[in-house]
Amino acid sequence: MPRTIENSGDIETQAEPDPAKAGDVVSLTFRGDTDPAPPFQLRVRAPSGKLIVESVLRELPTSVA
Repeated sequence: MPRTIENSGDIETQAEPDPAKAGDVVSLTFRGDTDPAPPFQLRVRAPSGKLIVESVLRELPTSVA
């Protein structure tokens, strides 16, 4: 299954499960070398390129629950 995780800036993004299948719940975790300043913009696109989630985050989830 095609997948791409693109990052902008100094934040690393991890997805669980990796790779995800249609219907899976995906958890995103973010790690940065420094304390980046909010807000953060999150966009999730389908393999077709269609935008399926767009959100502004005031703080990053930094650990898997």
